[in-house]
Amino acid sequence: MRRETVILSIGLNTGKVELPGALARAIKETIRAGFIPEACGMTTGEWEGIRERTLHLAIGRQSFHENASFAAFARLAKCLAQDCVAVLGPDAGAWTLAYADGVIERGGDVADFPVAIPAEVL
Repeated sequence: MRRETVILSIGLNTGKVELPGALARAIKETIRAGFIPEACGMTTGEWEGIRERTLHLAIGRQSFHENASFAAFARLAKCLAQDCVAVLGPDAGAWTLAYADGVIERGGDVADFPVAIPAEVL
């Protein structure tokens, strides 16, 4: 089945701890950035050796324009005090990391870091 959505992966820790309201803030700031979630899921991730709850948001393809969006995802990471936001484009096999400082680079494979939203929802 072809996935038409873009998936965002947002860690909820700030430093080594998750601050109160981090989940609600991540969703609110994603919407404020112009990306409307269509589905969500939670998983456990790890960043720099520290485990954290990680939010996966599916956003519609219509709100994703690759060149402009990666800059917006980097701004979202900065707004949320995250090093980066991981982005999985439609039918992509690997995540792309949009760092708060504007650097964009290839992340891990989906096989190693699967989407936490059921495929039938996407």
